[in-house]
Amino acid sequence: MMRCLLEVVVMPGLVSVIDELCTEDLAEVPDDVLEADLVEIRRALDGLEAQFLRRVAEVDRRQSFAARGVLSTTALLVGSCGLAGSTAREKVRVARRLELMPLTGAALAAGEVSYSQVRLLATAAETDPELFREHEETLVEAARTLTVRELRQVIDYWGQAALVV
Repeated sequence: MMRCLLEVVVMPGLVSVIDELCTEDLAEVPDDVLEADLVEIRRALDGLEAQFLRRVAEVDRRQSFAARGVLSTTALLVGSCGLAGSTAREKVRVARRLELMPLTGAALAAGEVSYSQVRLLATAAETDPELFREHEETLVEAARTLTVRELRQVIDYWGQAALVV
């Protein structure tokens, strides 16, 4: 697959780090270091995901792709990034929602919550945006400490409680 123009032109340092990781002989890495690497790489990926989503939201707002005959941000992600249509639609939906979820976006950028958790929070925010704004801090704090499954249960409970209020 051809490298994305963004990688080659704007982010050569990032590509360099990836290239360095590719050359590492994992058979020589001790178990504890390998496991710590998993956590650090995942946090870095979540931080990169936050930056990707910020850019998705900005491209979506500008609709810069239209000048090239591309019909939507989703179509751009499918054609340029090789994402499945369903994945591209989800990324655009979450990117749009994150603009209204500053604490969630900051936690993702810091690698404190995962994209999977952010997806759940974005869905919760769509349920009742005003109520979510009031409870975002609490829900993000829950995301920092809970598994995705546990967070889903908390959000389900939150959603039911929101209907009662």
